[in-house]
Amino acid sequence: MLALAAAEIPAQITGASRLLLNGTGQNAAFTGIGRFRGGLTCTAFLLDTGGEAAYAMTAGHCISTASSNEVIRDQASSARITFAFFRDTTNRALTVAARRTVYSTMKARDVAIVELDTTLPALRAQGVTPLALAATDPVAGAEVRVVGAPTSGIPTEEQFLRQTRCVLRDPVDLLEFQWHFRHAYPNTCSDIRTGSSGSPVLDAGGRVVALINTTTAEATHSGGDFPCYLGQPCELTGDGYAYRQSTNYALPVAAIRGCFADGRFALGGECSLDDGRQMRTTGPNRYLRPGAAWNVALSSESLTHYRYKTFRQGQGDCRTAEGYGAVRELAAAPRIPDALPQEPGLYVMCVLAGSTAMPDETWQQPEFATLLHTRVDTSKPTLRAPYVFRDDGEFYFFEPIFVVPELSGYRYKIAMTAADGCDSNEGYRNYLRIPIRIDKRSDPYRLCFYGTDMVDNASDPVEIRLGGLQLRPEGVLNAASLQPGGLGAGLWATVLGVNLDGAQLLFVDTLGAAYAVAPAFVSSSQINFRIPEGAAAGTGRLRVTGPGGQVETTMSITMPPQAIFTATGSGFGPPVGFAGGQALAECGSPGFCGPAALQRPWADLVIYTNGARVGMTVTLGGELLELRGVRRLENGIAEVTLRLPEEFPLRGVLPLVVRSAGGESNTVYVRLAEELGAGRPLPQPR
Repeated sequence: MLALAAAEIPAQITGASRLLLNGTGQNAAFTGIGRFRGGLTCTAFLLDTGGEAAYAMTAGHCISTASSNEVIRDQASSARITFAFFRDTTNRALTVAARRTVYSTMKARDVAIVELDTTLPALRAQGVTPLALAATDPVAGAEVRVVGAPTSGIPTEEQFLRQTRCVLRDPVDLLEFQWHFRHAYPNTCSDIRTGSSGSPVLDAGGRVVALINTTTAEATHSGGDFPCYLGQPCELTGDGYAYRQSTNYALPVAAIRGCFADGRFALGGECSLDDGRQMRTTGPNRYLRPGAAWNVALSSESLTHYRYKTFRQGQGDCRTAEGYGAVRELAAAPRIPDALPQEPGLYVMCVLAGSTAMPDETWQQPEFATLLHTRVDTSKPTLRAPYVFRDDGEFYFFEPIFVVPELSGYRYKIAMTAADGCDSNEGYRNYLRIPIRIDKRSDPYRLCFYGTDMVDNASDPVEIRLGGLQLRPEGVLNAASLQPGGLGAGLWATVLGVNLDGAQLLFVDTLGAAYAVAPAFVSSSQINFRIPEGAAAGTGRLRVTGPGGQVETTMSITMPPQAIFTATGSGFGPPVGFAGGQALAECGSPGFCGPAALQRPWADLVIYTNGARVGMTVTLGGELLELRGVRRLENGIAEVTLRLPEEFPLRGVLPLVVRSAGGESNTVYVRLAEELGAGRPLPQPR
């Protein structure tokens, strides 16, 4: 089995990090941590090497992501680091230029070391405190703290140093996109996001035990082709991989301590870093069909021979000498054309190279083998294809939305007759990322389209009928979450389509009771209506009749979870509601809204849900809120009042969720502003 369920790990606590202040020198120990601006915007920290030269450390991908096996040595750098990066003392921040990248890689590790255009004593004299590397790797179960400067999901005025704490789990190997990382420690420290890469992970003594590498906290999808893709690292196992949501990973750094034996960086001796002795490789593609070729090209100016081995993930190890094949001469065989197996799964290729016809001590050692991954994929995309479709008068407008890698391409056709069905392959063409305009005067009958993944596995086709009154294939949606299903008696629902002007509704429930339903809102593309209070649970039928014709669709009446109305009208973003006299959303234009910053003292939060359920609970950032009251309005919408205690521990943009017997609502977001000088303690790690 390729994908395995991950062991249970506590969820990451959004908003549990603390903005660090240093107005009175209370966080002077962290002045050596700052904002890194190089290939990417990250976090970096000054190293305590005991020497004259000044070095900073960050993640390797903050320098370059060009290759999964690249090792950069002694390269000029234009990066800059801003130390003493505190919100309340911006006038004391110190920006220093980098002189060169002495070492950087994403091969097994994810680390970069840059030499700064100043000296360590000079920085100390300016109040910048370096951090020491721990002598040993951390132990699983150890409590740590992370200090860094995340950006995504953090309001601009609060994008400074923050700290959070958590407990490290047992180390694992990771695969993310084309990169394989070894001995990464999973954790659920809060608010590890874009910008956190390179943040130091500190033990109780303030020594650096690890470096923040990657996270799944910002992933928006799971399943299908998403695990192991960019921004969605997966844990490699004996049978394939395991994927953990809302989990960060940190790579140990103790081995790098030996690279500064005399205060200057140097490979060899006690420094166990990879020296980069290897051939360049091109390929394979990250996703391939069964039986496709590895098609790996090799090149080198100094190495003349190589050997390799391949295996299914979990059934071999590049670091062991067993299984490597016969030595090949690069000039005679510059490409590896071997065919992949037919069985779906992750596959690994390991390459060793040298400049002699027989392997000896000068060859690339198995510990530092060049490592390549690919995935044999036969599964069709299962993600429901998102798209934009509307009636523009004389034309229909259609634009499918790409969601890489699961929906990396689209094909479509405009069928002119009823006999030309979507299941027929005839007539499909590639969608070239230019929105389609369908001329109504040509009297088109239907639009068909389907998505394809990276190796052209096709999803089920979607049909949109054209001409006359038609409903979109999603069926009836919950009016608050705008998701299929979630329909219950007395709740509000939405149907989308074309030529809906003047439409009337008739709902027949599962027992045959008929209800004439008066729409609350009707346009050419949307109808909002309230499901009859007396509708029986089960599958009923909704008939839509208008000047453009008549269509019918099914509706499943259940005991659904409460859905929260949002200011964007999309089911996502900030909720419709207020705190005191302040709206919970700030909207620049309709549909473009963000959470408004709420200040202490907190007022009660008021939100609106599509109906109410007995036994409902509400959490903000995972913390349970007190339910002050639920008032059902005349239109059936529930006004929910929540108490936010003054001692509430979290800050930032926090997820709010309603749970009831029917399940979990859509997730909306509320922002609680940080306050300077709050001095709030960190929540207990978990």
